[in-house]
Amino acid sequence: MTSKGGPTELKKAPAQTLTTKKISRREESMASASDLPAQKKQKTEPDSMEKSVGKPQQTVAPKQKRNAFSESLGFDTIVILVGEDKYPYTLHKSRLCAISDFFEKAFTGLFKEANEKQMILNDVDIATFDGFVEWLYQNSISLSDKPKTEAKLDFLLDVYILADMIMSEALKNFAMDKIQDTMYDAAHVHLNYEGSILNPTKLRGVLSLASVQRVFENTTSSRDAPIRQYCAALASHWIIRGGDAKHVAGYFMIDGFVEEFSDYQTSTRHKVFGFEHEDYGPRIRDDPRISGEHPVETECGDMPIGHEICHFHIHRESGKCMSITNWVDHRHCPECYSD
Repeated sequence: MTSKGGPTELKKAPAQTLTTKKISRREESMASASDLPAQKKQKTEPDSMEKSVGKPQQTVAPKQKRNAFSESLGFDTIVILVGEDKYPYTLHKSRLCAISDFFEKAFTGLFKEANEKQMILNDVDIATFDGFVEWLYQNSISLSDKPKTEAKLDFLLDVYILADMIMSEALKNFAMDKIQDTMYDAAHVHLNYEGSILNPTKLRGVLSLASVQRVFENTTSSRDAPIRQYCAALASHWIIRGGDAKHVAGYFMIDGFVEEFSDYQTSTRHKVFGFEHEDYGPRIRDDPRISGEHPVETECGDMPIGHEICHFHIHRESGKCMSITNWVDHRHCPECYSD
């Protein structure tokens, strides 16, 4: 695949034709070798290793029983060529197809990638793809090499955009959790009876204008990329909690942001005062960086704080979400508590 748009469909070169051409070239070379004198023919006779070239390779299953994880990987591998330098990654086909609709269609359909077992991703950064591979096999991504919060968020946004490109809901949900956790930890959210209060000396409660613009330029809708609504929720919370509106004014010039902001406001209007707990959506004042709704004592009684864990997730198939809350109750911490 040489373009960003997706795999290229095979129209005139089915697998059988490609295989036949390879065999015919080899037969021609062997025929020419048979016309040489006996001594030269002996020198040109391929050894046992060379004889296997051009023939289908049969993978021999190990005699020793494999564990369940290794067994699930299978034997088929795919080569992904990443970036302008086309750095090669050899990955298990079963793993790729299990987490990505994009890879599944490319490597199991009538596309040349399925025949060649190879794909080119020119527009993907190698560092981002390294993070994807780490998550693919370890279900985690290390951020220890990125001490600054801004660098962590930039990297995680790239991972999310890659996840959207390859149509991986699981990776999008994972990256969304990491983005919320990173912003929550960096901002040092303080909790009191009024809800969440930002420490003004720490990271602001919104993403940079460049980051939000990158999100909207590389995604199409909040249905497929809920991070768009997350950006709108951050801006809404920033304004509601007394942040300088000038800091988020540029968001509203981004194509598609006004619509997302309006949709978010509509989804939260039934919980503006926090009394109608049976209605859908978070309260408009709840902090979107807090993953999970938690009761906090207020003058009006217990009120939930934060957004439901899966609010910015995609779950089209039934099943329990494995994400956990990032909320920590700081009310009993003298260093964190604020009246």
